[in-house]
Amino acid sequence: MLTTGKQDFKVVGYLNSMDDISINANGYAFIKLKTISDVPESIDINDFHGDINIYVSKFNMVSLYDNIYDADEVRIQNIWEALDPLLISVTPYVKSDTDRPNKYWWWGDNVEVQKLSPNFNKQDEIKLINIPVFSKDNSSTGIDKESDFELALESNKLLGKLKSDWPHDEYDVPEAVIWKTTDFDLTVYSGIDQQNFTNYGVIFTLDSNKAQKVHISEDDSDWFNSQYQFKDIIYVSSDTLFSEYKKANLLMNTKHSENVVITEKDENISTEKRLERNEFGSKILDQKSSKETEFVVDKIVSKDFELIKRLKENTLQKGLYYSEKDLVNFHVSMKTDGMVILSGLSGTGKSKLVTEYANALQLSSSENASRSQVRFVPVRPFWADDSDLLGYADTVNNVYRPGDSGLIDTLVDAQIHSEDLFIIVFDEMNLARVEHYFSQFLSVLEMSAGTRVLKLYNQQLESRLYNSEKYPANISIGENVLFVGTVNTDESTYQFSDKVLDRSNVMTLEMIPFGSAELLDYSTPIHVKREPVKTDDFKKMKKINPEAHLTTADKNMLWDLHQAINQVDVNVGIGWRIVKQIDQYLMNLPFDVPTLSRSNALDMQIVQRILTKIRGSEDQIRELVGKTTPEGKHSNGKLEDILDSYDNLSKFDQSRKIIERKSRELNVYGFTV
Repeated sequence: MLTTGKQDFKVVGYLNSMDDISINANGYAFIKLKTISDVPESIDINDFHGDINIYVSKFNMVSLYDNIYDADEVRIQNIWEALDPLLISVTPYVKSDTDRPNKYWWWGDNVEVQKLSPNFNKQDEIKLINIPVFSKDNSSTGIDKESDFELALESNKLLGKLKSDWPHDEYDVPEAVIWKTTDFDLTVYSGIDQQNFTNYGVIFTLDSNKAQKVHISEDDSDWFNSQYQFKDIIYVSSDTLFSEYKKANLLMNTKHSENVVITEKDENISTEKRLERNEFGSKILDQKSSKETEFVVDKIVSKDFELIKRLKENTLQKGLYYSEKDLVNFHVSMKTDGMVILSGLSGTGKSKLVTEYANALQLSSSENASRSQVRFVPVRPFWADDSDLLGYADTVNNVYRPGDSGLIDTLVDAQIHSEDLFIIVFDEMNLARVEHYFSQFLSVLEMSAGTRVLKLYNQQLESRLYNSEKYPANISIGENVLFVGTVNTDESTYQFSDKVLDRSNVMTLEMIPFGSAELLDYSTPIHVKREPVKTDDFKKMKKINPEAHLTTADKNMLWDLHQAINQVDVNVGIGWRIVKQIDQYLMNLPFDVPTLSRSNALDMQIVQRILTKIRGSEDQIRELVGKTTPEGKHSNGKLEDILDSYDNLSKFDQSRKIIERKSRELNVYGFTV
């Protein structure tokens, strides 16, 4: 059934003739796209007339000169010359016709283009079939090669997440799916009769009587001459696809169609196959009775769930007590760009939490190992600039002398072994002024992933230093390096500047009441072989919950908070970096760990990203945090008034506690930090 607005699928087509270029009364040029791929089965064909209008301004990726002051015929000629040789992909946007009931206007958005193949003839009746493509880049954790993918496909397991728009209706199934080993090494699987979109990705169900596969290699010139790929969707002509089917082999055989019986005694069965009750409250697997015992998956267990479960088991076994909310919050914060800073009283287990998180990831942390993937850097009170941390180029002896913490060796290892995760921990990082010794890292954390470069010394010195091969002038810091800081809150430490806070999620660990520690839910861990979590595995855990992104109402609330804070101090506020990272944090929330709901997560982000910046004297911030009488009666300030006006988003319980605490601090000290 067609609904108006942005659609969840793509179509491709081309500009057929100059007659399909129009300029409206306002001077805007648009084209009529002749589509050559089908809309999904769930769309009534009577609602689609076969053409899609696209504003020429949407083609900002094309070198297209269109001047509104030129004559119409000149503009049309320029548009035609630019778009005639292109295959055009769009996401449709549908508007209802106000004058004609049940009639719709189709417009194109999210435009992408490719050069048409030299043998493409617009006069031919060409139909392109769209096929989703999976590879190591977008497949689920554990699917690294064709055999893994094939097993997951046959077993109705999660395959991965499609980055392109794809229809979500269970019967809008593709003609086939593709596993791509390389650009010229493809395997095409056909016979799909149903799809299931989950929050973690897509599952395709194969019809065992129709399932086939065919291998496409670089020798298949007909295929590659008619293939077009947009992100993770391949479009190929129907004639080419069906000719390949003639060579296809039967995929399913009798061994796959037999009932597979799994018993709890089977030592090789995976964690997901075991009948157990989810520690976080939901039943993951269920058992049904028949002539033979059979286990049926009731809910897909995310990799986040498995990791958090291991983390909880590890900490309890070591006699470490953390709230489940803190464990989830720490993991989600680690998936978000920037740095995680663990704050709290001495002895609350800040460093131990990082250690057990690394153990849950199965990272090597032993100094005796060939390389350590976890590096603790104890901060010294006398550090005054980044040479104390990073080291320096000794031009007298022509050698680079790294800092004695081992940090540079770990960063070099991380650059070489980009497939492995590394964690850098700056322990008690506020014993010295962070802005002094950490200045380069603050700049690095500001850069987007993939462009982070740490400069050790002037590159012109590289040829003079005899150990420059081991310690190059520049070190790339990839997505495989995660940064954590631990801080104590006492009189011996320095406070963070806004420059640090803007790049950090500052967590204060919750203290578990001493008498209730023994009541914490402890379950004997399931002993299965665990593989180290690699960089690609960790990346696949990111942004698994795009529906949880910041809404317009959320952004309006953040803007109101920004204005209130900025009116008090023009040098303080909520920048775009914070907004984007809050958005990332929310999209990183696991679906199957209800310990941290979206509304609570939004509240937590206000605490960790915004309220950490609320500090100063009573004259400065009293109107923001309100008043608290000696008897404990509190009246709202501007911040709580704003939160009250957005109480449909969250109760903001944690934020209110922090605001009231700051209000009480003003009474006692005359300032708050």
